[in-house]
Amino acid sequence: TGVTRFRRHMVHLKPNILVIYDELESTESATTWTYTLNAHDNINKLSDNVVSVHNGHGLATANLFTSSALSTTVLGPTEGHWNTRLTTAEQSPSVRFLNVIELTPSTNINEVVAALPATGTDLITVAAGDYTVIAQVDPNQPARLEIRSSDGNVALLYAEGINNLVVNSQTVLLGRYKSSTLFMEKNTPRGDIVEELVDVLPDAVTYANKY
Repeated sequence: TGVTRFRRHMVHLKPNILVIYDELESTESATTWTYTLNAHDNINKLSDNVVSVHNGHGLATANLFTSSALSTTVLGPTEGHWNTRLTTAEQSPSVRFLNVIELTPSTNINEVVAALPATGTDLITVAAGDYTVIAQVDPNQPARLEIRSSDGNVALLYAEGINNLVVNSQTVLLGRYKSSTLFMEKNTPRGDIVEELVDVLPDAVTYANKY
């Protein structure tokens, strides 16, 4: 299929949560989408949207959400690598994926961490440690990724068509661009941080040989 859009948002929530939000579009109306995760160690399928991997020092548990049901297959080992393929049951010209990965220190290779609590079907709300992650996974709705900390010190908002970040009923940042990412973090070593973030091209594009 001809992918015409691939936009990825990545956020590290200290100390142990990684959030990945993907927007994809294709020229083909009947596209089956597959999300692939790779590892050097054995991948365990806990359900069709939760997989984990243990390397002897720590455990990574991936919680994947999208608007379609998923069918998950674990393959390997192949030359010392495992991979898992999470495939949408429904075909569509576009898709959104929310992947919330929880990292847990552990030396017990048999340890299993429960899936993160989540509610909603299209607008997903995930409880991840001290944070709440909200994401729109229905590709027919405006894209949205919102993260709030329980203490009110951290707020992040990416939402199509919206350029103001509101905390406690007050606008703390009015962005210059609609659909940019608005971010606030209080009480850091650098003081309070309030900033607007825009897309940055990867180095492979920026510094590639144009010839």
